[in-house]
Amino acid sequence: MYQALYRKWRPQSFEDMVGQEPITTTLKNEIRQGRPAHAYLLVGSRGTGKTSCARLIAKAVNCLSPQDGNPCGTCEICRGIDSEDILDVVEIDAASNNGVDSIRDLREETNFLPNIAKYRVYIMDEAHMLSQGAVNALLKVLEEPPEHISAYSLIPEEGTPLYDRYEKGILELPDEDADREMYQETKRVLGRAGYERYEISNYAKKGYACRHNCGYWQRKNYVGFGIGAASLKENVRFRNRTDLDGYLQDPLGCREEVQVLSRQEQMEEFMFLGLRMTEGVSPAEFGHLFGHSMEDVYGKVIRNNVEDGLLQYLEEPNSDAVKPGSQEGGVVKPTDGMRLALTDRGLDLSNYVMAQFLL
Repeated sequence: MYQALYRKWRPQSFEDMVGQEPITTTLKNEIRQGRPAHAYLLVGSRGTGKTSCARLIAKAVNCLSPQDGNPCGTCEICRGIDSEDILDVVEIDAASNNGVDSIRDLREETNFLPNIAKYRVYIMDEAHMLSQGAVNALLKVLEEPPEHISAYSLIPEEGTPLYDRYEKGILELPDEDADREMYQETKRVLGRAGYERYEISNYAKKGYACRHNCGYWQRKNYVGFGIGAASLKENVRFRNRTDLDGYLQDPLGCREEVQVLSRQEQMEEFMFLGLRMTEGVSPAEFGHLFGHSMEDVYGKVIRNNVEDGLLQYLEEPNSDAVKPGSQEGGVVKPTDGMRLALTDRGLDLSNYVMAQFLL
């Protein structure tokens, strides 16, 4: 079958794109590092390689054997995209499909996961031909997805409009089973979308876990700036005053509440804050900080929850491998380099588990 010259000799790698080195180098680096953007806007006069570059991006992010950011050109996915047999890469002529309805259809399609490829890619040619209404509808698709998501199961607070609707019977709350199922579905959806759960209610793309929150749960020292902000220095927690005028007059001496934590309170916080993290808590660190082994202080609580499938021992560092720990007289004890963490079931019942660590 006859092929037009521009299709026959279309670039097969980023190196084939002559005169676009700054752009192709940036794209290769992003793809090689596994961090491609969710959308690209390719602008230029006719013949500068916009569509060719878009096709290369589609192949490179989905290639089964990428080579230094380039598509291999020989795998099933690359060949399927070249032959236009892969349904996950869709090329749209925006000049002919420039109405709001066309973009709404596209928005609906983006809700579905890819069929074969890793990513679903839409190449929109002649995008400048879209109507104003279609551009506004497209913005919803182009909004950058967040790198970090927090998912909470909440209850209405008395005195709020939501609580009033609940009291009047207008709003019906899900029961505990439905609530748990919705939360599990949230976890499954976020997992498929590339978000890793690192704390009971927080999910993040790789490298985007909130450092401040992690420091809080790990009881590291931190300083809060602004009205009402909290700080922690060793075993002293304090909060800034909540009136703006007073804070502005003396921002460095504005402590309103000061709490000196006892050794018992520090141990309690170490356990119930640290167990919020999926990596759990370190028995070795507990012993170093408090001069007592975790087994001596919380042995019975830990054993009961391990037997009930709510707690488990994990390998360091951050490994998913689960080990039962050593056995002495039927008692489970951690070996060196292990951490105590909630199981998936324990994460669901975290409030119940953590309440047991209050001495």
